[in-house]
Amino acid sequence: MRLMPLFSLLLAVPLATLAAEPNSDRTAIEDVVEQFRASIIEKDKEKFLETFLHNRVTWQAATSTERHAAELQSDPGARRVSYRPEDTPEAFIDGIVNSPSEIEETFSGVTIDTDGMVASVAFNFEFLRNGEAINTGREYWLLVQTGTGWKIAAVTWSRNTP
Repeated sequence: MRLMPLFSLLLAVPLATLAAEPNSDRTAIEDVVEQFRASIIEKDKEKFLETFLHNRVTWQAATSTERHAAELQSDPGARRVSYRPEDTPEAFIDGIVNSPSEIEETFSGVTIDTDGMVASVAFNFEFLRNGEAINTGREYWLLVQTGTGWKIAAVTWSRNTP
């Protein structure tokens, strides 16, 4: 019976350590979100690509029913979800860098869940061109802790008509 308080104390130390990690991880993940956002506004390709594990991460959109119906009017073969290997983070930022328009993606309702090794980030977004929303929806990221920082391993988002 006397071992029980000692055992409880030994368990409490690692739990306190684990409880402290998510706050610093959360801050580091928030920094990745901010770097992603700022690099779009600044049209900074290098800064943008630094947020990713590599250029071949999952990069996938899903089109809303309403938007898909509109797309079918001009393209009868349009799909709600399709894999296009040419759609990558690099192709995305290249389009922004090469655009004469002001581009911004805004985030709201950001939620972060992490155990210190993997994380998910979810938020509502508006993608703006010259201040006008051209896409809105919900975006989800999966991140991994590489030992040298958090990196985005997957991005999925909905495509809605603003």
